Amino acid sequence: MSSVLLILAGAFALLGLWETACYWFFYDNYYQFGPVAQREEWQSGVPVEVAHSAMGRLLDTGEIAGSRRGDIYCFRQDGWEWTPMPRSVVIVVEGIRGAAFVHEVRQFFGVLWFALGFAGWMASSGHEAFGAFIALLAPFYQLTAWRINLKAWGRLRSIRRALRLVGVQVCEHCGYDLHGLPVNHECPECGRFSDGKQGRPNPDRIRRCIDQRVDARRGQAVVHVMAGLLMWMLNAGVWTLAGLLIVGRRGMKSFELDTAFWGIFTVIALVMLVVMVVRRRMEIEDEELEMPEPGGGYHLKRIEGLGFVGKVMARLLLLGPELVLNGLSCLRGERTSDSDLERAVRILTEMMGRMGGMPWEDLRGREDSLDEVHRTVQWLNQQGWIGFSERGRRVFLYTQSRNELHAGE
Repeated sequence: MSSVLLILAGAFALLGLWETACYWFFYDNYYQFGPVAQREEWQSGVPVEVAHSAMGRLLDTGEIAGSRRGDIYCFRQDGWEWTPMPRSVVIVVEGIRGAAFVHEVRQFFGVLWFALGFAGWMASSGHEAFGAFIALLAPFYQLTAWRINLKAWGRLRSIRRALRLVGVQVCEHCGYDLHGLPVNHECPECGRFSDGKQGRPNPDRIRRCIDQRVDARRGQAVVHVMAGLLMWMLNAGVWTLAGLLIVGRRGMKSFELDTAFWGIFTVIALVMLVVMVVRRRMEIEDEELEMPEPGGGYHLKRIEGLGFVGKVMARLLLLGPELVLNGLSCLRGERTSDSDLERAVRILTEMMGRMGGMPWEDLRGREDSLDEVHRTVQWLNQQGWIGFSERGRRVFLYTQSRNELHAGE
């Protein structure tokens, strides 16, 4: 049984390496393989050759990681993280009135394969309970994180904005094709404007925007907690196995080996949590950057390199608890009463009528106390709606927030 689990672990690890390589190097057959999570068609009024030229100019700008493979264009996130990320293809075809762009989005499963491979390896080494826990946690994390990343992918906004020059008009909110409609026209599907048109402040619209951002941040917090638990278990398991290999396990009985594993694993997990909590509570002071002394020689550079490696190892060791604490603090920050929510709507409505900053005390209503206003302003800052200036005495509305909160007349 252990040999079968070990073979499965190796197969999952190789599958993860293969998919990561295909994802990174834009293998066209891979980008077109798998279930489609989102599909849209964007119509333009230009010939196919002009459409390919526009896509080529977009790739030359480097705004998004992409590559042309024959008649299709592959796009991915510029980087690799421990999260399920979307992969997209844009295919230029002949449409009714000109070239049409077919956009398809699929999942990236590399993280899931690596987690299942590690779970199989742990189960083959005699730790079936730990392997089963990782195997059950990994798919749940994959599905949860995928939904958040798919929403953040934003239907490739940089691509759609670049294709406006060839007549592509797509609603940035729901993806409805607006080809043929006049400029500055609201979307027939969702009723919102995609070109940044601004109207009068609408409290109902502001309340919906706040609720949408709260839901999005709540989902991100859940992803942080799930990713933190997964990385926490993986890091603790790897360090536990490393400790057992260093100490050696000759002459130990199977139950003694299991006891030693879970004992060391528990100690390492608790130490990681304690170090992260203490680190958060410590006051971090900004230190001035010091230039290195010239002529340090090879040995000095070697010591500096070891220090950098140590920081990277510490970062990886504390990544799991840090993600869990970030997610929990974000979940606590999402909680607000109905009165605070109404106060937030009123504050944003008032700030939308002013272009510059203002003292946060001026946002006080007739029945509000300064503590209540200060609490609501801090909550809006945590949500990313407003910013502080002049040591926190004045607040201002972000330009992106202003464009998002405005509604059509």
